[in-house]
Amino acid sequence: MKRVVYGFDDFGRKVPVGSYDDTTTKPVGGKIFYIDSSSDEEVIFYNAQGVVIPSVSVGDTPAYYYISNPGISGKDKYYIYDNATGLVNKPWGYYDITTGVNTDTIGSGKTNTAAILNITDTSDYTTNSIFYYLSSTQNAGTGVNGCNDWFIGSKAELDALRNSNLETWFTNYYIWSSVEYSATNAWYWHYDNQYWNVVSKSDTGLRCCFFRAF
Repeated sequence: MKRVVYGFDDFGRKVPVGSYDDTTTKPVGGKIFYIDSSSDEEVIFYNAQGVVIPSVSVGDTPAYYYISNPGISGKDKYYIYDNATGLVNKPWGYYDITTGVNTDTIGSGKTNTAAILNITDTSDYTTNSIFYYLSSTQNAGTGVNGCNDWFIGSKAELDALRNSNLETWFTNYYIWSSVEYSATNAWYWHYDNQYWNVVSKSDTGLRCCFFRAF
């Protein structure tokens, strides 16, 4: 059933701000690593048997969800990482194109990745890149772990996963972010020195983790 969500404008008038289908659930696809307390979105989670989970925390892996109230903040509340597939070893891609994806905040990984996937000049685009892989899974409609809206996290989002202490990746691997440094370089996590650094987008020795948010 479609339900309309209302808020109030500056004059105190009740206005519709969104709607949702309270009978439709979607797969979560991974593990929760960050919960944005500034978002007023309300989400109901279910386990694999379809039973409601009363509350979730960082580190939980619910099976399904639906957004019962999108709120008026417009912010995604739950950030998920693909803990099943793990880290994928691929180059960044688009070696000589400035995409302008240099925003580094919680929430910018999704917009960064969308901007990269919208690039039409593919003269320096490799079919082995992480963004080609994401685009292919989305176009195929199958996705990864039942979801086709994965993105490459920003530095801030990767830091949120790193600070959650859910994985040891950050002490074992060089990891791509979706934040660009220049036409030929992008930011990555340098595990040896435990800091952020830049490297050529064509580097094949780095890995990436897939994120999604809702």
